[in-house]
Order: sequence, then C-alpha cells, then structure tokens
Amino acid sequence: MDTKSKGKHKGKQKEERSNRRVLGDIGNLEGNQVSRPITRNFHKKLLEKAEAAANSAPELEVPANCDQGATLRNQNVGDDCAQKPNPEAVHVDSSEAGEKLDLVPKKEGSGRSSREDPILNSPLTTLSKPNPEAVDVDSSEAGEKLDSVPKKEGSGKSAREDQIPNSPPTTKSKIARRILIEPEDQPVDMDADDDTNNLAADEYLDELYNFYKLTEEENRASDYMESQKEINTKMRTIVVDWLVEVHRHFKLKTETLFLNINIIDRYLSLINVPKKELQLVAICSMSLACKYEEVSYPKVNDLLEISDKFYNRRQFISRERDIVEKLQWNFTVTTPYVFLVRLIRASIVQDKEMENMAFYLAELGLGNYYVMVLFSPSQIAAAAVYSARCILNRIQYWNQYLQNLAGYCIEQIKDCAKLLVRIYASAADVKTKSVYNKFSSPRKGHIALLPQPRNIEERL
Repeated sequence: MDTKSKGKHKGKQKEERSNRRVLGDIGNLEGNQVSRPITRNFHKKLLEKAEAAANSAPELEVPANCDQGATLRNQNVGDDCAQKPNPEAVHVDSSEAGEKLDLVPKKEGSGRSSREDPILNSPLTTLSKPNPEAVDVDSSEAGEKLDSVPKKEGSGKSAREDQIPNSPPTTKSKIARRILIEPEDQPVDMDADDDTNNLAADEYLDELYNFYKLTEEENRASDYMESQKEINTKMRTIVVDWLVEVHRHFKLKTETLFLNINIIDRYLSLINVPKKELQLVAICSMSLACKYEEVSYPKVNDLLEISDKFYNRRQFISRERDIVEKLQWNFTVTTPYVFLVRLIRASIVQDKEMENMAFYLAELGLGNYYVMVLFSPSQIAAAAVYSARCILNRIQYWNQYLQNLAGYCIEQIKDCAKLLVRIYASAADVKTKSVYNKFSSPRKGHIALLPQPRNIEERL
C-alpha cells in the first residue's frame, strides 16, 4: 500500500509541473512583477540604469519640424547651458600608457562627444589636462634610453622621429662599423655575440680548445690497413660514400657524420673485420654516433632495412656491443668538426660561401684514408679552411690571426691542403659522388658546381 500511495503522489507532482504557467511564474509576461528580490550587484546596476533612462526621457524636447529646430538653435545657447550641469570628466587609468584619459559623455542628439565639439574645446571650457611626461624605457638591444614622446598634433609622426638622424648609434651598429673597417690581419672578437648566451660558455672556449688540441692524438686511429686481411682503402671509400647518403636520408647532424667515421677507423684499427661485415660495422657505428649526438635517432629496424636486410637484429646488437667494449665507451672525442666551426667563425665578415667550401673539402677528406690517418683533426680543419680561402681567392689566404688561432703556419698544413685540393679537383669524375651531390644542392649554395680555378696548387 505504501508503494501505491507513493506512486500516486509522484503522479500528482508531474501533473502540477506540466500545468504550471512557466512564463507567468518567471515574470516574463506584462504586468507580472518579480516577487523575489534581486541581490546581485550586476542586476542592481542594470535596474538603476534603466530607471535613470526612464526618468530622463520625458525631459528631452525634440522639435516637431525643421522650423522649430531652427528657432531653438537661434535661442541663447548660454542660458540653456547654464540650466543644465556640465558633464564631469571621468578619469580612468590606462593599462597601456599609464596616463589618465578623460572620458566625456557624448552630447545629446549628436554622434560625437563633447570633446570633439569646437565650442567646448575653446579656452574657456576645455578641461585643463597636464602634458604627458616622457617615459624613459631601457632598450634591451642597445642598452640606451629611449624617450617615448607623444605625437605632435596635426602630424602623423612623433616628435622623436625628427631627432632620429641626430641620435647616437647603438652598440651593435658601433660593433658592425668597427668590423667593416677593420683590417683583416687584426684579431676579431668572435665571441662578442655570445656574451648574453649562457649556453655558449665563451669564458671557457680558450681552455676547451686547448684541451681539444692536447687530447686529439689520444683518439686518432693508427695506420691499420696493412693489418686488415680483406679490407682495402677502396672499400673504405665506398662505405664512407654510402654513409654520406644514409646521413642525408635520415637528416642527421654534421657532427654525427664526423663521429661516425671516427668510430669506424678506431674500431678497424683494433679488430680484423671480414669484408662481408664491413657494412655492419658502418651501420652499428652510425647507431652509436646518433645516440651520442642526435635527439631522435634511427631505430635498429630502419638501419637494417637501409642495408637491404643483409644482417639480422641479433648480429646488429652483437656487433654494436662489441664496438662499445673495444672502444671502452669513449665517444667524447675530438673530430675536425669542432675546429672547423672555430676557424670559420674567425672570418671578419661572415662568408657563407667560404663556410660551405671548407665543409665540402673536409667531408671529401673523410672518404680518403690517408687524410684521416696521416693528419690530426686540427690539421685537417686548418687545411680545409686554408684551401677554401685559396680556391675562392680570399686574400689574405692565411693571416696571422688564423695562424695563432689554429696553431699552424702554412708550411705545417700545406701537405694536407694539397691532398684536399687534389681530391676536390677529381670529385666530379669519380664514382663515389655522394659528397659532390650533397654540396651541389641549393641548400649548400651549389658550392661543388663552381668552376675550379686554374693552377690552384700554386696558390697554396
């Protein structure tokens, strides 16, 4: 019985809800007033504004025709103005300029504000407004103070724009002018732009490069080709040429390629590798170099597929583990790349063409066994920069500043430079042309397609 009574009670409630006069209860119909009080401030403001508008509406007198409007305009304006109080200016703080703006309500019956009216803007009725003062703003680039002066009336430019031709030059412009007029045999502060870059660590650069010079001999590969039974220099050149294509395919960093070749040469100088496993050593070395240098590196399956699946996953992992053990986990080594970056920055005017030519010669040297074994990384980098300046006729070819920075005179790098120039002269005619094709692209400025100068070895 209890359940039946509850069901009937619920049914009555549903009927009452359906029969409720929704609009009448809410108060949307005319003549029906809201019974509940409005306590929110926003609603109170809306009601106050509506009441003020209703009270002021009967006081407005609109002329019935144009003649009555003309007679009203001919009346004494001063009497009408004396009867009505002048609207007060409201001061609002601007968040952008930090000044006070006077917001004056619009005149009744007009589409413009009273500030735009010439009568109210006369000297007798205009509100006195203080002139905005100049604000001193510290410039983050030049370190000078710029005065933000307001614009002149009736002109489209500010008062400061008239002073721009007489303004003093900024710090960067001074540095640029000093570099442009500086003779080439004087040293240049290459690290001036890195003063504000905390990651550059420019205060330690001299000590870092001195350390690179001291430790570069420890990570060099010895002359190992005579100890290899099945591998020769030609096979090594073919493998390096193939690695350059793989490097471009995966869009890897330049330093990854240099470290990859260093790992291969160091491992081959320790282990006798069969001919059929030379490519496996190459892809395992690339995997280790990518793990050291790259943020995202190719997976094992990607490297196996690009080698035409000639090796399986077990062989890859086993060889990669063996390389790590034989090299004793030492992958923080000095390559020609670190010295190339330093010497290229020594140019007084940043020369992109010379930079591409220097990297072109250095990467051509990666495929040559004798360049990588007979010369140190710092010598290869210095010879590449010197040869690039000679090929592009950048006078002076090797100034005193470059000599002090690299630590070599011309006689010490001439043999390596001549070898690089010979490889450069025959790059377009050999079968291994991956480096040549790489530097023939627009991204490298078509540097490999430039006509070769005659008697280039005589300049060296």
